[in-house]
Amino acid sequence: MLIPETRFIIGNWKTNPDTLKESSLLAKKISGSSDNVSVVVCPPDIFIENVKNHIGNGIAIGAQGFSSEGSSALTGGISLSQLISLSVQYCIVGHSSQRAQGETNADVNLKIRECLAHNIIPIVCIGEKERDENSTYLKILESQITATFSDLSRAEFEHMIIAYEPLWAIGSDSKRSATPAEFETISLFIKKIVYDMTGQNPVGQITIVYGGSIDTIEEAVAYNDIGAHGLLIGRASLDVRMFNKIISVFS
Repeated sequence: MLIPETRFIIGNWKTNPDTLKESSLLAKKISGSSDNVSVVVCPPDIFIENVKNHIGNGIAIGAQGFSSEGSSALTGGISLSQLISLSVQYCIVGHSSQRAQGETNADVNLKIRECLAHNIIPIVCIGEKERDENSTYLKILESQITATFSDLSRAEFEHMIIAYEPLWAIGSDSKRSATPAEFETISLFIKKIVYDMTGQNPVGQITIVYGGSIDTIEEAVAYNDIGAHGLLIGRASLDVRMFNKIISVFS
């Protein structure tokens, strides 16, 4: 079970950096975890071992995804067993980039179960593509949540991180980040759906982090002020100075 009150700062390097040497330099400069903040770095698969050897004490290594164990003949994929051999502790599943390539809610559900079965903490991404004035996006999000987490128990929710990743607020083309108030509302919405699915009240520890773009330290401070469980950070995690400042904000 994740430790209550722990905050998570998760860096998703995506396909960065370009070289092994750069991955070493980047890893060496990242600040460590503190008593109440866990730092997780998710480098490209090819750099995992190297980053693990250069990262500071207390920083966990995560993976950006894997091919389901039922897809062992997939060229270019990586299996969960291979990640386990690298001592990976976390794994992103259901990221929008994977969903855009055809990964379904059922696929994500299977990967969550595979991670949990092997004591890897899944970082499960969910989020709507766009918002509308009639709040139809809430129904779309609810449908995604119920399918993604289908038949999971309350106890299993206590062993995962849910990353709210609004697609309209990620990437260099995003017009704006989601506001802390919007995130807070969605967090309550997610917890309500989990309660309805599990029939448990109180639901227990549910760790929800914001996975949209963070462009300024002030935004990070605002999310910390509302008690967010942390951040899943993309391009900003490659700016070591900013990434370390974000870690300090939540410490």
